[in-house]
Amino acid sequence: IDLTSLEAFEWVLNNFNSDNVTLFHGSKAYDKSKNDFVYSYLKKGAIRTDGHRFKALETYFSNSAK
Repeated sequence: IDLTSLEAFEWVLNNFNSDNVTLFHGSKAYDKSKNDFVYSYLKKGAIRTDGHRFKALETYFSNSAK
């Protein structure tokens, strides 16, 4: 899901308690520097954001029962 679109973001919030949404949490050790890793993804078309939507989802999910 492209969480940079308002429609997808709202869909996740509206369907959070359904079986259509599964949450995963992970971590990653970088093979090279974090900046090199981010740069390589930006070259592939990734979009860097200010993290506002991620923080909103993180707050929402941490306060939910799922």
